[in-house]
Amino acid sequence: MARHAAGAMTSEMLHKLKATSAASRAAIATPVPDIDCFLQENSDFHGLILEAAGSDLLVTMMRRLMFVPIVYRTAQRYTRQRMKQSLADHDSLIAASNHAIQVWPVQS
Repeated sequence: MARHAAGAMTSEMLHKLKATSAASRAAIATPVPDIDCFLQENSDFHGLILEAAGSDLLVTMMRRLMFVPIVYRTAQRYTRQRMKQSLADHDSLIAASNHAIQVWPVQS
C-alpha cells in the first residue's frame, strides 16, 4: 500500500504529509510529549497515505481495524525513541513520495 501511495502522491498531499510530520515532531520535542497531538498527527498522516492509495475498501477496512483507545494506550507506552523511530519511518515514506513525484509527476 505505501509503495502504491508513494507513486500516486500529489504535490499537495506531499506538502500535507510534511506538515503532519513536522507537527508530530514538535509534539514529542517538549519535555513531556503531547501524546494526543502525536496521535492526531499520526492518524492524519496515515489517512493521507490511504487517500493516496485510492482504495475506498482499504480506507474502510483500516478505520475498522484502528480502534482508537487501543492505539492511545499503546502510544502512552511508547518511549520518546520509539516515537522518533515512527517519525523516521514517516520521513522515509515522504522521501520516496518526493522522489516519485520528481520522476513521475502525478496530475492533480
